[in-house]
Amino acid sequence: MVGLTACEKYSYDPPVYVPPDTTQPYDPVSYSQQIAPLFPAYNCTGCHGGAIAPDLRESESYESLTEGGYINVDSYRESAVVIKIEDPGHGGTWKTKDLWLLFDWIYIGAPDN
Repeated sequence: MVGLTACEKYSYDPPVYVPPDTTQPYDPVSYSQQIAPLFPAYNCTGCHGGAIAPDLRESESYESLTEGGYINVDSYRESAVVIKIEDPGHGGTWKTKDLWLLFDWIYIGAPDN
């Protein structure tokens, strides 16, 4: 019988999200230019295109997310939209850079910009 073992030579620590330092100048995240286009790009609008809440069409998504209770600016990880996106059984898999962009936007207060 052959056993499998881990080899430390090939192990790595996965990347860890680091929130922006809001005490220093940083590049703001634009909802309309950077966040809203992600939902159709990841085909979220295939289901959430108006019939199923939240409505993630670009023209409706900001109000739907912020007024519908899907954003928690006190804890981006507890935002319903983040929980659903990270659920492997719910839709597709977002690229880390896009997910972290969403985290940044929520972390800085989810502005309508």
